[in-house]
Amino acid sequence: ADSWIVDVSAGYEAYATDRKSAGVGVLKDIDKKRRKAEREIGPARYAAMSESRADFDQLIAWKREQLLATGQTDLFKTDWVNRLVEDMFARRDPDFGGGLYTLHLGDELAAVHLHLRGAHTIHGWLIAHNAKFDRYSPGLLLFQDILKGMDGGPHTRLDLGTGDYRFKRELSNARQTVVFGFYGAPSPATFVRSAAWGVRQVAEALPLGRMSALPGKAMRRIDLLRGLH
Repeated sequence: ADSWIVDVSAGYEAYATDRKSAGVGVLKDIDKKRRKAEREIGPARYAAMSESRADFDQLIAWKREQLLATGQTDLFKTDWVNRLVEDMFARRDPDFGGGLYTLHLGDELAAVHLHLRGAHTIHGWLIAHNAKFDRYSPGLLLFQDILKGMDGGPHTRLDLGTGDYRFKRELSNARQTVVFGFYGAPSPATFVRSAAWGVRQVAEALPLGRMSALPGKAMRRIDLLRGLH
């Protein structure tokens, strides 16, 4: 699958010029929404690598609300998930760790992201925003702040991950192929797993429309439940 990449190695202004030349108006739209938000709400305030516990807790609360509203499994009911996220929030190693990025409009938290950091790449991970500010697209405002803040720093790429979403297509100026699967030692469990993957591959190759995706969805659901319990 394709992972959508924003490459700002030449600087934010060069990136913005490239997006404009490509006929993509997303950054212009973000600028308009930022001006509107600041007129109607108050000044936008951006923070990178925030240590705010309150903002971190609000991110988790918003994510749980989002999972509930969309009928997805609440990952944060599982202890190891919470320990992992907590560890990433606290980790400040230069080559690996998390990074909490926040955007306030006036005095209120409008958007908050917890991303993973490598030596030169920031990877989009947990993203949430205040629903009362939906009309200003605060998540996109924060993405723009992050990209601007990468100028002159060690990070030159923002990896938005896979998924065919409009904001990813419009912000990205590069793509990277990623693969998924499993790795197992010779065993009955690995044999069963291989057989299941074979069924999935055959089904996805058939011209059955949405039906072709059902085995893969079932496998992901089983993996999720097994991983959480």
